[in-house]
Amino acid sequence: MFEKHREVQRENGVTKQDETIGQKRANITALGHFEPYKTHTLRHTQNPDSKTGLELYVEASQSWENDKPGSVIRFDGSVLERTPNSVGRNPYLVIRVDKALIRDHNHIDDPKVTSFIRQLILIASQSRNPEQRKELRSRTSGK
Repeated sequence: MFEKHREVQRENGVTKQDETIGQKRANITALGHFEPYKTHTLRHTQNPDSKTGLELYVEASQSWENDKPGSVIRFDGSVLERTPNSVGRNPYLVIRVDKALIRDHNHIDDPKVTSFIRQLILIASQSRNPEQRKELRSRTSGK
């Protein structure tokens, strides 16, 4: 009647190392809190060098193009850091958010969080053509 909980072996796509995942732990842990699936951490930060939101957006967009394990992308009021074992530009983001930004599940209205989401949507909705993206960023940044 009671099934013994197993451990599942899988290969990590980035490290190419085998990982062991406990089935019981996987079953009772919410996806966003399950460490093997976490792809990013979002932390609060101050706006560096008094850059405008537009300047930070252009830099974030360029950083997303070069995303790789362990990379850091600065947004307006936050920093998104990819875990070392998560593949770059993975379209699935499982983000652990710093309590300075989201205190609990009911407090998601911090302006830095809404700014991050807005910027991420803008980055994701850019043209698929890399040359068009570069052209738009150069016109936007004035460079």
